[in-house]
Amino acid sequence: MRYIIQDRYGYWEVVEAADPDEAVRTSSNLAAEANLDYASTSFVGAASKFTEEQFHRHNCEVAMDYGMECQCGFHKD
Repeated sequence: MRYIIQDRYGYWEVVEAADPDEAVRTSSNLAAEANLDYASTSFVGAASKFTEEQFHRHNCEVAMDYGMECQCGFHKD
C-alpha cells in the first residue's frame, strides 16, 4: 500500500509499505526493532485519501514557508 509520510521539514513523500509503521521505519531508515520515537519522519495518511493536487499544494506551501515562490500554480494571483 502507498502511504504519505512527512519529513522533518514538513514535506510530504509517498512510500510503499505494508503498514504505516513500516512506512515510517523505511523513510527514516530505522531497523525493524528500533523505537519509532527515533524516526525522522511521521505518518500522515494513506495516499489514496489525498488528491494529487492536495499533495503538490501542501509541498508548495511548505516551500513557500521557506521563502521560495509558488511552483504548483495554485497560489498565483
